[in-house]
Amino acid sequence: MPPHDILFGGSFDPIHRAHIAIATKARSQLGADRFFFLPTKENPLKPPLIASPKDRLIMLHLATRHLPWATVLPDEIERTDQKPSYTIDTLEELLQKEIIRPKPYLLIGSDILPQLPHWHRIDDLLSQVTLAVITRQEVSPSSPYPYQLISIPHIDISSTSIRETLSKEDLHPDVWEYINYAKLYQ
Repeated sequence: MPPHDILFGGSFDPIHRAHIAIATKARSQLGADRFFFLPTKENPLKPPLIASPKDRLIMLHLATRHLPWATVLPDEIERTDQKPSYTIDTLEELLQKEIIRPKPYLLIGSDILPQLPHWHRIDDLLSQVTLAVITRQEVSPSSPYPYQLISIPHIDISSTSIRETLSKEDLHPDVWEYINYAKLYQ
């Protein structure tokens, strides 16, 4: 089997243990040898983020530094232009710089499937990636786009709930310490 890369984009505001569980399961199930966390600068389909780009990058590094197969790519979050973050633009830049190999898996949650028709240059994107969809259900979500299904046990964690309750047990200890040090989500 040829080597594979996985791209896992998101706001990671903050990154939590479900993100790590998803990454671990996807890497194992897809047989990928490299896994890239790709924090978004700004998602044009979601409300503004709470933590700064710098804080989110620091938390990602803290949560993943014990994973030798994981890399945090700052390319999208460190953009200096003012335009929204589009996955296709970042993908093309990463391929052009040879940071990732051709035809990586793009890991998304099943809740994103209905949004895909609204993504910028979705057909171009899907011609350059293999879509991998995470679901917590036994049934495959319907989609006009082909994808590989990754089923995970239900983990009742969301970044939104962590920001609201500051639930320590859902975070890597170093991320928890950083949130307190930086006085995030208070």
